[in-house]
Amino acid sequence: MFADARRAVLTILKDPDSAKFGPNMTRKAKNGGWSNEPTDVVCGTVNSKNSFGGYTGMSLFAYVVSEQRAYIAQGSSMDMLIPQTWCI
Repeated sequence: MFADARRAVLTILKDPDSAKFGPNMTRKAKNGGWSNEPTDVVCGTVNSKNSFGGYTGMSLFAYVVSEQRAYIAQGSSMDMLIPQTWCI
């Protein structure tokens, strides 16, 4: 499950080769989502280079197992909302 989370995060980074994952990835089961059903989420942090070639700093991410999709707390409001709601 953690390997799936890493792969999903890498697909949405501008420079996936520069990714540095934080040491503490955790699995959480929470009631939430659109149907308020129990949902497995993998939470962690990642640092990677942006389009200017500089590291952005550690960003929180959430990988929603049932969707097989990662959200990083940067950019759009949906990307911010999911990791902050389910991982903090």
